[in-house]
Amino acid sequence: MKCTNCNKNIISVHNEYSNFPIYCVNCWWSDDWDAIDYGREFNFGKSFFEQWELLQNDVPKINMINDN
Repeated sequence: MKCTNCNKNIISVHNEYSNFPIYCVNCWWSDDWDAIDYGREFNFGKSFFEQWELLQNDVPKINMINDN
């Protein structure tokens, strides 16, 4: 699979056909994107979980976490 941001080949714990962007470790920790950009107003006309799913499908996820 490829990083959605830099297009580098990566290995990920996420399915390559996921609905959300998947970033490599370097892109995810970089200053190339800002999580604040994904903020949105709460819509009281829709359910919380419907809005949560839409948010989760827009915000990039890290490809994997590895801790020595």
